Amino acid sequence: VKNEGFVAQLAQFSSLEQLTSINDTLSTDQGVEATESVRLAIDSNTAVGLMGREVQVSTNTLDYTGDGSKRIGYNLEGPADNVTIRIVDGSGNIVRTLVDGNPEQGNASIAWDGKDTDGDDVTAGTYQLVPSATHQGSPVEVASGAAGTVTGVRYQDGLPILITDEGETPLYAVTRVTEGS
Repeated sequence: VKNEGFVAQLAQFSSLEQLTSINDTLSTDQGVEATESVRLAIDSNTAVGLMGREVQVSTNTLDYTGDGSKRIGYNLEGPADNVTIRIVDGSGNIVRTLVDGNPEQGNASIAWDGKDTDGDDVTAGTYQLVPSATHQGSPVEVASGAAGTVTGVRYQDGLPILITDEGETPLYAVTRVTEGS
């Protein structure tokens, strides 16, 4: 074997040894830890990159502070003539019904001014969101959510939690990201 061929074979063996070592590492607890560390680093970078952007998360509850308006998000599975979101208090009473008569398919949001049906301010608390949608009289799948502009990031147990102007949410719960308003 000539020197060049011998060196090439050594390089191939070295590459094979490195790949085998990587495979062994990934198939052991060390690999899980390394993969988890990489995922956490990517999540952290992603969270910081969302600063100033509007995010939406899927949820059927809304924590209201008793102050100002809130954006309520929804995800519409298909075309619809309207989307209705009922806001229900802890006693099961409908506090307000919001209607979007020109809904967007996919993720969208509607504003709630924090008032009940009579125009009175509602108290702080957790409210249930009950969405429904129809298209030509037939029901359409719709899920409610919350929307807010990311103003900061904090970490809980190493996981990024997005701080928005509407509350806090874990990064994994985000269903939509758009330019900030």
